[in-house]
Amino acid sequence: MISVSIFYPNTEESRFNLDYYVTQHVPMVEKLLKPMGMDRLVVEQAMGTPMPNEPAPYSVIEHLLFNNLEEMEMGMGHYGPDLMKDAPNFTNVKPVVQISKRL
Repeated sequence: MISVSIFYPNTEESRFNLDYYVTQHVPMVEKLLKPMGMDRLVVEQAMGTPMPNEPAPYSVIEHLLFNNLEEMEMGMGHYGPDLMKDAPNFTNVKPVVQISKRL
């Protein structure tokens, strides 16, 4: 399984509209990428860190799970740019993206 993880940094200057993200962006991702082979989408909202009063480094982390590399490349190659264009509607930070193989 291939995971595309998208980390949205949590800084003093960052903003993140969770309502728009959950009600608009996530359904769009599912609508576009499920037919292209995305198995599922997992969203995590930060709660903190093990250190008291230390903010989490990321406000939201999104994992797009694909069965194989070919499906991930096809889906992200086709729709990735369009999905990234939607990001200014819910955040002002540049996300960090990592592609991983689930063990």
